[in-house]
Amino acid sequence: MKRRSRSLVHATDAATYVNAFALTGIVTVLATRAFLALAGYPKLGGSGGSRLHIAHMLWGGLLMAAAILLTLGFLGRAARLTGAVVGGAGFGLFIDEVGKQITDEPGYFYQPAAGIIYLSFASLLLLTHLIRGRTADASALDARQRTAHAADHALAGVVTGLTAEQRQAAIRLVEGSGREVDAALVRLLAALPERPPAAPARGRTVRCGRCGGWRVRGWCWARPCSAC
Repeated sequence: MKRRSRSLVHATDAATYVNAFALTGIVTVLATRAFLALAGYPKLGGSGGSRLHIAHMLWGGLLMAAAILLTLGFLGRAARLTGAVVGGAGFGLFIDEVGKQITDEPGYFYQPAAGIIYLSFASLLLLTHLIRGRTADASALDARQRTAHAADHALAGVVTGLTAEQRQAAIRLVEGSGREVDAALVRLLAALPERPPAAPARGRTVRCGRCGGWRVRGWCWARPCSAC
């Protein structure tokens, strides 16, 4: 078990993806409940006899499966972020019908279901905080983790290029370590194409070049590093 746990390394911007997953799920639950209330809780089928009802929990399962396939089938942070958003929407549709899985009556309107939904998303946001605490301080990473994080930056740079700030942040992770693999990573990071930084604009969402967190109007809502 110890050997297996040592093989797992948190992604550099894991907190960003978990946050995106949780927030998308919250929005999905609110939007679904609002739509169903406005539409009068419609069901597919005729007026007589039993009606066919395709629970939106099933659509949630399909979206979560699509998110898993996205992250398994594609490389890069764009695939991770897309998977987080699609998976978050699927989880929102899934957890919204938790009341039906606990009791038959009153099913969807089972009052404790609201508390279960709230606790589910509160747990996800707490998980974001815990992950951020483990990845925010680069000095707390061991040599293996620093190498893995630098390689993750390099992989992203192969696809989209790196800004000067992102390049320097990745190089600082492994520079001067004396390890051959780290020296190779420094050469790769230096050779990657440069991407101009996003121009700051009022109300625009940009990424922090050091930690990958999201900043809106200059404020980093994830607060994963001192630069934010």
